[in-house]
Amino acid sequence: MTERLTRHDLKEDPLMKHTGEVVDFAQHHVRMMMIAAGVLLVTVLAVVLIRGAHSREEDKAAGMLAEARADMGKGNPDAAAARLKDMLEFHGGTISGKEAILMYADIMYNKGQYDEASTYYAQAIKAGGNNPVLRDVARRGLAATYEQKGDHAHAVEILEKLYAETNSATLKAQIGLDLARNYVAMERVQDALRIYDEVGNNPVNTQAAQEAKLRAAEAKLLKTG
Repeated sequence: MTERLTRHDLKEDPLMKHTGEVVDFAQHHVRMMMIAAGVLLVTVLAVVLIRGAHSREEDKAAGMLAEARADMGKGNPDAAAARLKDMLEFHGGTISGKEAILMYADIMYNKGQYDEASTYYAQAIKAGGNNPVLRDVARRGLAATYEQKGDHAHAVEILEKLYAETNSATLKAQIGLDLARNYVAMERVQDALRIYDEVGNNPVNTQAAQEAKLRAAEAKLLKTG
């Protein structure tokens, strides 16, 4: 005759107890998984929204930079400078904003406002980051402001490092001309002739090479005179 299970037996049945524990474990972790999924969804949505906003900001900055370049093309640097100022105030952290810093510095330099130009060239150097071309052009611009103010020692300090470090043959030739010119201003003619000779043999920037040969001839006259 089959024995009858009491309620006490059912309560203490190991199989039933294990099954209950499994159910409790599953319910607990399902809740945890749902919470985690919710957090992940919120995070993904936040990233999408941030990227969308960043993309819109980049697009707006790029449009403003293009308009500033159009102003320059029309011969209106004041309008370009005003547009760039607004751009830097609201979109200075964008990729186009970093280019705008350098463009604004160039405009100030061409207007003879060398102190303001040097401030923005210094900002462009910091903003250049992993963009060696932008950074090197800004360093050359900063050296030019020193040269224009008659501070040839500081100009040479920047240009010597830049001349040694730049990987662009075209830019290196232009920097070499700047460096040699400042050497001449400091009466370091022999150093100037050395740089002119190097630039004169530059196979890439032939225009700079030709100018270097002319400047070298002038420097030799100064030396003999």
